[in-house]
Amino acid sequence: VVSVGEKSFTVFVPSLGLSTRVNLEDHEHLIYEPIEEIRKKIIVRRRGGGAEDGEGGPMWTGGSEPLEIRVFAKIAVACICKETSPIDVIVKLVGPWSG
Repeated sequence: VVSVGEKSFTVFVPSLGLSTRVNLEDHEHLIYEPIEEIRKKIIVRRRGGGAEDGEGGPMWTGGSEPLEIRVFAKIAVACICKETSPIDVIVKLVGPWSG
């Protein structure tokens, strides 16, 4: 994570040389809350009820534990090719870094 906003954050994917913005409003299976008193931090949790991502099933690997999104945090993301114009790479938040 290289920068954090109120409802989105920017990630750098070193293996692809890709830097892009991840908008949490596009992740309907997650609940997020920006921390106002501690700037540049978002807490993300999986929404209850086993909601699915819509891209073939649930993508969240973090269980029920909250995930802290802050600058220089390592997180797991999935890179998906956008199938409609304009062609682009979509980055989805998958969960905490495990490797």
